[in-house]
Order: sequence, then C-alpha cells, then structure tokens
Amino acid sequence: MKEQEFELSIRADGYDAQELRNLSIVGQREEEIITRLQSSAPLLLEGIRGSGKTTLLKLAVERTNQPDRVATGDLAAYVSFSRYLLLENPSIPAGPQHPFNLWVCTKILHAVYEVAKSVTGDSPPVTGLAPLLEARFDNVITTLESTHKLSSNEAASLQLLPDSVRRVLLSFLNPDKLRACLVEILTAFGLRTVNLLCDEAAQYFKPEFQPLFFSILKSIHCPNIYFKAAIYPTVTYFGADFELGHDASVVPLTRPCLTTEWMNFCRDITARRAANEKLWSDNPVLLESLAYAAFGIPRRFIELVGNVDVSTSSELDVLNAIKNHAQRELLQPFDALRARIPTLIRDVELASYLLHLFIDDLKQENTVRTYRTAYVAISKHRALPYALRKATNLLVYLGILERQAPCKLGHTRETADRLLVNPAIIIAENLLADSTKRKLSLNEVNERIKLLELDKFREYSRNNKSLQEAVEEASSVQSKPCPQCGTDLPFEARFCTNCGAAQSQTSVLAQVLSLSSSDLDLTPGIKAKVIAKFATIGSVLEATDNDLDALYQVGPVRVAIIRHSVDEAISG
Repeated sequence: MKEQEFELSIRADGYDAQELRNLSIVGQREEEIITRLQSSAPLLLEGIRGSGKTTLLKLAVERTNQPDRVATGDLAAYVSFSRYLLLENPSIPAGPQHPFNLWVCTKILHAVYEVAKSVTGDSPPVTGLAPLLEARFDNVITTLESTHKLSSNEAASLQLLPDSVRRVLLSFLNPDKLRACLVEILTAFGLRTVNLLCDEAAQYFKPEFQPLFFSILKSIHCPNIYFKAAIYPTVTYFGADFELGHDASVVPLTRPCLTTEWMNFCRDITARRAANEKLWSDNPVLLESLAYAAFGIPRRFIELVGNVDVSTSSELDVLNAIKNHAQRELLQPFDALRARIPTLIRDVELASYLLHLFIDDLKQENTVRTYRTAYVAISKHRALPYALRKATNLLVYLGILERQAPCKLGHTRETADRLLVNPAIIIAENLLADSTKRKLSLNEVNERIKLLELDKFREYSRNNKSLQEAVEEASSVQSKPCPQCGTDLPFEARFCTNCGAAQSQTSVLAQVLSLSSSDLDLTPGIKAKVIAKFATIGSVLEATDNDLDALYQVGPVRVAIIRHSVDEAISG
C-alpha cells in the first residue's frame, strides 16, 4: 500500500513523543508490562525482533518522566546499545578492560545526564563528569566506536582520548565508581532514583560481550538505580555471575498468533494507521491471513500490509506477498548467519535441516490423519545432543517456531518441547492441505488454522531416526560459504577460489557493512532513495547527516530513521 494510504513507519526508536502515542497500540497486556517496566524491580523484557520491545521501553520512559513523577524524584533513561558491533576488533581480547565496557559506561552516563537536564531544565555542575562534559560525550562515544577501524599495530581507541577523559573512563572498571557517578548525577539534579531502560542488550553477533554487559548492570543495581533490558529469547548468554530469577526476572513479550487477542491487536493497528476506516471490514479474509502470517509480531504485520494493496488485491496477490515474506524474512536469514558467523555454520545447517524435516513430516501427517496440525513436539531427554537444542533455539530466535507449553509424548511419556510452525510457512507451503483438498483458498486456510489443537502434534522422541540423521549430517559439514559470492569453501580457506575475496580477516562487522543497502529495514519510499545513492550498509554508516539530508524528500526526521535502521542492521 502507498504511504498515504497506510502509515508504514515501523521504528519506535525514530518516533517523537507524539508519534509514539499516536501509533502505539496499548492493550491490557501492554499496560501491565509498562507498569512493570516502571517499577524498581530488575527485569529482562524478552521478545524477538519486531515484537514491540522498543515501543514499550519508550512508553515507560515517557510516562515516568512526566512532571508529577519527576517532582517526586523519579527519572527514567532510555539507552540503546545497538552499535555494539563497532567495538569489535579481533586484536583486542574480550575482558573487563575491553573498550566495550567503557563504551557501555559512557552511554549510560550520557543518557542519564541528558535526560536529567531535559526534564529538570537545569544543568548543575557534576564533578565526576567534568572531563567527559568538557570533551563532549558524543565525541568520546564516537572515538570508542572507532575501535573496529584500528589495525593490530595501532593504539587502542582509548589512547585517542585526552588524558583526563581516559583516567575517568578507566576508573569505571571499578563498578563502585560508575555507581557513585550515577548517584552524583541524581544528587546534583535533586533526583532520587533513575530507571535505566536498556535496548538491544543482547549482543547476538558478539556473544563474548553479553556477560560483560550484564555484569555491569548487576554491579550498578542499588536502591537508587534500577535497570530493565530488552533481550532476545533463547540466544542471550548472561555469564556465570548473572543469575536469572535472582539478579533479574524475565518478562516475555509474546503475542500468541492464533489468539483472538492478536487478531484484535491487528485490527487496532489497521484502524490506527489506515486512511480507509473500513479497510478490515471490507477485506477480512485477506487481512486475517496477513495477521496470521505476521506470527504475533506487529512490525511484520505492518510490513505485510505495506507490501500489498489490500483494497485492490486478489487472493493470489496476498498469497504471493506471504510467500515472498516467508522467503525473505524466514529462510534467507539462514544464509546471512552462515556467512556472518562461521562458528554457527553447523548449528544453522541443523536448524535448516530440521525446518525442512518438520515441513515434510507435517504435510505427511496432515495427509493421513483425520485432524490437521502445525505443531511439533521434540523430546527434551538428556540423551539427545545439545546441538539439537541450539538449533531449535535458533529457529525460535528467527521467528520460524513459537515455543508453547511443554507436553508429554504419547508412547514414551517423555517431556517434550511443543512448538508451532510460523503460519507464514503454513500458508506458503500449503501445510494444512489433505488428501481430499489439495488446494486451499485463503479463507479455508484461515479456518483450518483456527481449528488447530494444542494436543495434536507431530512427535519426535529421543530415538527418532530422522533427528539422529539430522544431527549427524550437520556435524559432518566441512565447508563455509564465501560472504561475497556464496561459493562453498573449506573452513581453513584464506581466499575464495571463485571471487578471490579474503576470508580469514573478515569480521562480523565487515560482513554486515558489505551487505547491500537494500537489506536495511526501511519503508519502500525511503529505501528507494537510499539505494539510489548508497550501495552498501557501510556507505550509509559513513555518510554524514548532510549527505543523507541531500537525498530527495529526506529531512532530519528521515535521516534519524535511516540512522536507526543502520544501527539495527549492525545489532543483528
């Protein structure tokens, strides 16, 4: 749909306060989560990309920083760590003195100071921050983010800063100093508490950064300083020092896609964003199919509706849009992960094998059974290899499977993971067809999805031969794809035999920056303007605000949207 017919903006981190209020759908569940995010309890907001974590964090910040709350001494600061990959440098070993740690500390201090200054309208002196304020926070952060550009024989990014700034930053290696500095800021502004709402806290592409990050949050937590952090399910590693349940509780942000609640949520999105008030009532079957295909993820529903003109499209047009979505959003990421993170190649291969196994088996199951199902149940028996668990978690992280309540397998009575296959794949693969009805209309698919039952699933016990073959096949993989041309190469290859691209020194960040700018998560209109001028994500990252502002019909607001999309591409 055209942007004037349906509001296509999807990035809450690019909204101002008014847009946040106008475009956000806040139901009872969202209200409960926002209330918890405003509390003093340390929480981890868990959800896959596009589920609305940023929106809820920002709404919690906006509500906390209202004059009546600030008058009681409460403050909330939103901090995004999406650019963590710019701190990657293979020549710098991960550890407490890594520039990443200092960058996190600086980002937190900067956010708290700026928000305190904004909501109080004051700027009192803060002795502990004097060197950072003199050097300007933005300059210090930018210098630390140049870590990825340094060669192995160059000085660390920290050495590029003034001595006074360097001494202050190094003092934060002692967590007590960082906590004391935050308390000093609160005291200077006459505030009592600060609630840190940390976005992009799961550094998926650099798992060695994750325990460092959560160690910092744990160390600064005290009666005056709270924290909340947005994380991804199944793939976040907290480290040995951070204990879930004790140091923080998990708040899952899941919207089960087969529920009436999710369908009503999509109706509300349509009513809020569509120029035509009757869009849903005029096209209920098409929009229901798009809502199911969105898999409980608001961003994907907005993108799907934006990719097809619902008011004039046929069922075939919508079906093709869902198929393209499944290919682009669910299947292509496998290739991206293979190229970006060589250590995950075998896990990705196993996940890909499992996905195709589930699709084939469910098709067979639905052909021979009197009932239809899109659920699989995989034994959690300890005898099964850990690789199987990792691959399943990867499918959940990518939004291909949705974890349901555990169940018991019929014959063996083993406890099993029950998982729902993404309805976009159900629709694209015609998964619910049977021997009497090979081709289903979208309305028939919708009706069969509504009839799915939790206790009907395809079982995979610990002795399942297909699972064992999948694990063996994935473990035998001895090649990796060239990130430039896709040619399979031995793991030890230093150059591609096809295109000649160097293999050994390519970092995860280099892989991301070399991707086409068409991979940026932007609305079609803005994306077309960016692609016309900038070929790669790296070229967009290096562009100045003036370079982006020079694009046709791109002003400060859209420059910010483009910047945020680059940050998200870097964050993984």
